[in-house]
Amino acid sequence: MARILIVDDNAVGRMLVSGVLAASKTPGLEIMQAANAAEAAVILDRFAIDLLFTDLHMNDVSGLQLIVRLRKSGYMLPIVVVTMEESPEMLKKVIDAGASIVVSKRAPPAELQKTLALVSTRKA
Repeated sequence: MARILIVDDNAVGRMLVSGVLAASKTPGLEIMQAANAAEAAVILDRFAIDLLFTDLHMNDVSGLQLIVRLRKSGYMLPIVVVTMEESPEMLKKVIDAGASIVVSKRAPPAELQKTLALVSTRKA
């Protein structure tokens, strides 16, 4: 079983990522959602999360800040940033902070589904 956490302050954004991942029909996929970093922290404290998806631009804590906090706290899980951001400088900051991969919100659904391989790679 793979437990996924989607962090996005936009309910539609969470629904879209969740829907695309669910459409992959990956056996045993459990998708959890958080509307902000505080909710994400509670979920991460209570559950073993295998893969985290986050938006970059959120109201309370940015995706970049969330990644930095998670890495400083010792979380080693793969982190996928799903964003409309295209600035090479910002994308470099995200990867340097510890994101595993960045996927454009404009990318075809199959690109987002491919990131589920990060879980099988990690568990192998």
